[in-house]
Amino acid sequence: MKGQSPLSVYAVAGQIGFAVATPLVVFIGGGSWLVDRFGWAEWVKIVFVLLGIAAMVGSVASYLRGLLRAYDDLREKEPPPSDKRDHDYYDDNYKK
Repeated sequence: MKGQSPLSVYAVAGQIGFAVATPLVVFIGGGSWLVDRFGWAEWVKIVFVLLGIAAMVGSVASYLRGLLRAYDDLREKEPPPSDKRDHDYYDDNYKK
């Protein structure tokens, strides 16, 4: 993130924090409320905790994968020139 303003760095850090906190609050908090509300077995809370952790890891991994694609230095290189003969419309053996 060379040359990025501090505000954009804070935005990325905030997005990662949001990706961590949201699934945990939704699954763990909501799952605990559901277990208490409907009187389910206490082991169901563990299922909600595991679902929250799995959703958190997935969302952070997805966000970081997209971030790495966006700031990948290797993608800035110019692609090699293409050969016109690679296309279907070009035919060396065509005679008029």
